[in-house]
Amino acid sequence: MRAAWRLATNSLSARAGRSALLALAIALSTALIAVVACAMASINHALEAQVTAQIGTADLRLEPISRTAWLTDDDEALVRAWPEVASVTPRLVESVLVRARRTIWVPESSDPDAPPDGPHVRASREIASTALCVAFRAADFAGPSAPQLAEGRWPEAPNEIVLDQKLALRFTRPDATTAWAGAQSIFSPATSLPVDAVEGASEAISARDARARNLASPIRIGERVELVRLLRAPTPLTIVGIAARPPLEGRPQCYMTIEGLSAFVGRTGRLSDVGITLVEGTDAEAVAQTRRSDLAPGRMLATTAKVTSGLERNMRSSQLGFILATLLTVLSASFIIMTGLNTDLAQRQRQLATLRCIGASRPQLAWAQLIHGGLLGVFGALVGVPLGILMALGLTRAFHEQLSTGLVLPTRALLIAGVAAVAAGLLGAAWPAWRATRTSPLLALTQRAAPPSVRGVVALLVAGLVLLALHMAIVTIPRDGQVVFWGYATIGLPAMFVGYFLLSVPLCVLIARPIAPVLTRVLALPPRLLARTLGVTPYRHGFTAGALMTGMAMLVSIWVNGGALLRDYVHRFDFPDAFVTGLNLTDQSQRDLESMTGVVTRTCAITLYPVETEAFGVRALQKYKTTFIAFEPDRFFEMANLTWVQGTLEEALPRLRAGGAVIVAREFLIAKGLGVGDTLDLTANGRTHSFDIVGVVTSPGLDVLSKFFNVGEDYLQQAIHAVFGSRDDLRNRFGIDAINMIQIDLAEGVDDEVALEGIRQKLLPAGVLDAGSGRLVKQQLTSVIGGTLLVFSAVAVVAMLVACLGVANLVIASIHERRFEMGVLRAVGASRSLLARLVLAEVVIIALTACVLGTMLGMQGGYSGWRLNRMLLGLATSLTFPAIPVALGCLTMVTLTLAAAAPAVMALARRRTRELLAAGR
Repeated sequence: MRAAWRLATNSLSARAGRSALLALAIALSTALIAVVACAMASINHALEAQVTAQIGTADLRLEPISRTAWLTDDDEALVRAWPEVASVTPRLVESVLVRARRTIWVPESSDPDAPPDGPHVRASREIASTALCVAFRAADFAGPSAPQLAEGRWPEAPNEIVLDQKLALRFTRPDATTAWAGAQSIFSPATSLPVDAVEGASEAISARDARARNLASPIRIGERVELVRLLRAPTPLTIVGIAARPPLEGRPQCYMTIEGLSAFVGRTGRLSDVGITLVEGTDAEAVAQTRRSDLAPGRMLATTAKVTSGLERNMRSSQLGFILATLLTVLSASFIIMTGLNTDLAQRQRQLATLRCIGASRPQLAWAQLIHGGLLGVFGALVGVPLGILMALGLTRAFHEQLSTGLVLPTRALLIAGVAAVAAGLLGAAWPAWRATRTSPLLALTQRAAPPSVRGVVALLVAGLVLLALHMAIVTIPRDGQVVFWGYATIGLPAMFVGYFLLSVPLCVLIARPIAPVLTRVLALPPRLLARTLGVTPYRHGFTAGALMTGMAMLVSIWVNGGALLRDYVHRFDFPDAFVTGLNLTDQSQRDLESMTGVVTRTCAITLYPVETEAFGVRALQKYKTTFIAFEPDRFFEMANLTWVQGTLEEALPRLRAGGAVIVAREFLIAKGLGVGDTLDLTANGRTHSFDIVGVVTSPGLDVLSKFFNVGEDYLQQAIHAVFGSRDDLRNRFGIDAINMIQIDLAEGVDDEVALEGIRQKLLPAGVLDAGSGRLVKQQLTSVIGGTLLVFSAVAVVAMLVACLGVANLVIASIHERRFEMGVLRAVGASRSLLARLVLAEVVIIALTACVLGTMLGMQGGYSGWRLNRMLLGLATSLTFPAIPVALGCLTMVTLTLAAAAPAVMALARRRTRELLAAGR
């Protein structure tokens, strides 16, 4: 073994530059794995923190079945009397309007069309913002269920309040309504009320300076705010603390005592839920089963573990995604290592033959290759994991408002990243190690004269096509989505990836035949010189292209599925003109809207309620629900513009009025074949009800609106798609009689922004949380999804850059191996630029082969995603070739590849003829 170590370390030191490139490629690949691991862990931690803030850390949770119902002090007293209970934490949650008078810098012009970057002046302004008010008993703020306090203290008296950082920022900057992904939110902005000039105000300043000065003077502890309610005098409160910002951009919140919030709403003895902590060692599920009979009607008792089980299950599915991403990264890095070590082995054939002649054994040569690859992997792990952590730290700092819980280091995942780096090195060295044991000394001494084997190229072609056919069979033949998913994740995905890598050699040979003559003419190369050069080393050039294809494949696959999501899903939503959501919406709220003559023409009250279904997702990993969208049938169909896939409005409307019938979204038909005449079982709160399907329609997107509003907040309800039914059915069967949303038709010619501002002003006292228009929602959804596509495209470009290190390694090795031949060309009259053009032509062939391979791999991967989305989620999108992203990706690929080769090419141009000839044969 000692001899193998010496051979490996000598190989590393003799080619230090090339070894450094290979190690750097592994390090960057490992860093990408570490970044993904840390980002996932940080997001999951933020999710857990948000869930804890919503339901607390208690063992059981008591709450009313209906969102319009409430618990009472009697319910709390009943629970406290149970001998199994150690403590209880009651809460009261209401939507409120918080108002404050602040002296801040505002635009000098009051014209709403004035540019926002115009001059600003100092003024006194009343600012109002809706928020969720969460109230505890004063003693419970010190408990584990309370959120994190940033500064100050928790309220102790009814006239005290704590604002979270997001709400406090709204009183500092009324325009500070950033939502998920940093996009400017169109919902629930802080509303600026009349402005009074401040006496003796200084001259106007720029918008940038105004923003800086506003941020430098935030609303502070000790200042006063008011809670405003319709037909009641404002309630003044003193700020005593600032709570941490909600993770992942939840809605702004404030905190009071239950006594203070109850006095404000004018109803005492009312509670939203009660968290129950049991005596240590008590079985929560057993207590829940035993004590449910003690509860008054309309109450629900559930274990916290059961409430969060769906979230935990879905979070586990993300771990599978991490494992698959790690596998692909390992394979990609392994291809780069294998190509580099294989090239190095080809150069050292005579040296290895000499070693065999003086007594070196086959195992020693094999171990030397494995140790070589292992050392590269260890270096990649030592550099890549810390680098990935630093990159993840930068991301959490950049998005600190969304990831307020900070960076989380997942020890196990980071260990996997380190092991993956070493595995990549060993896996990449396996083929060169096998080759080192197979070549006899006599053949190795004459290896330069051995032409490449046509049989070997054909064998790679056949093997690659077999693996690709295996992948297509796994994805296409089964009719069960569960079988397709697990077959794809365990066998199909690796088979497809390896298949295209094997196909890289024959494809490079095929591409070189028509392209080489063209490049020969364009670059003014001697006839057949480029073709002969490529023909001698098809494996080296082909495998390098294979290592380079991953980034291009990622780019194509992302745009195949992401583009289809935008084109066939988001763009086809027929959102209502406008809508409002809130916790306190009532029939009076609807009447108030309908009184806005000239602005609002029609309204429809909507209830969105999550119910369980087995129609979607991977059963072993995910627990999806669906959204029951309840409405008054006649009003709804006067306003909605649905496309009927099965059934008709004339047949469905009477059935909906009679009850026991639903209309389902088209995705149910696609994923499970559920259509008109079938029965659909829906479960909520442990009760299952059967409904007859009387229609299949394309969704108007109301379920998407609900999730869009609740992003950063509604993590417990992983609901996709929608079922449409009557509010009578939801009331009678599930006990729900709330209004979550009011759908609005606007008058002809009314400007969206003007209408929304009037709607907000009209319903502010009712505690409306969000208001928006369908057009603006569609624009923002398009912006968010498009931005996500661009982010993932940037990751794909980084993957191209990592693979380009393998290209640089190949170029250096190729130049090193052919120094004598290049010296001869120079000696017989070839110019310096001729040699540079020859190498660049080879690089172009590699890049073009990688573009073709990556595009094919991306399209086949996109087909797999399309098939899985259709079978598991019911998404009826179309497969379209993303021409513009592919063209830009190819241009980027060729540019990066040429840039990676440029240093070695320039170094070659500077070499003297004598230096090249001195290398010998």
